[in-house]
Amino acid sequence: MVNVYKGDHRLGEIEIIEQVTVFENSYATLYNDKVRFPGGETGNYLRFWWNAPYGVIIFATTPTGQLLLIRNFRHEDRNWQWEVPKGFGEPGVSPQACAAKELSEETGYQGEDWQSIHVLQSHGTPTHLFKATIKAQNPSAPEVSEAIAQEKLLSLAECKELIAAGEVHDPTTLYAISLLELQALS
Repeated sequence: MVNVYKGDHRLGEIEIIEQVTVFENSYATLYNDKVRFPGGETGNYLRFWWNAPYGVIIFATTPTGQLLLIRNFRHEDRNWQWEVPKGFGEPGVSPQACAAKELSEETGYQGEDWQSIHVLQSHGTPTHLFKATIKAQNPSAPEVSEAIAQEKLLSLAECKELIAAGEVHDPTTLYAISLLELQALS
């Protein structure tokens, strides 16, 4: 059972009365928590929790500012979409080392000048966002558990075209593209 902040309905929060595990495997846990809502009523609320020590998101760019995206088939959404490379952390591996490993495994690219940009909380897991400059690419096949069709280096305008076409729906990728745009403005 995960030690999680229970909340306090008197402060306007949804308070967990009891964590009820519905499903659990090595990757994630689904809870159907018994809760008390801000108005005092009780009920149930579904909550999804990743079972990983951390996650990594790689914001890999060329020296000219192109962003690396991969075309990935996401099982949970049942469709292909463009997104930044990302993955789950491993015990005993630093977030930056994990990010470099994920970048290489998913795309064959090597990165340099790694910078920690931000840490997001995603479904109970700290997720480290790194920026790296693409150094070189070594041809590699994705892991057998990955469904990656291709990778592309895209300008900010091309990224926006993919968003407008509905081919980018991953929140972390939208966040990375927003950061790229903010950097272009500064």
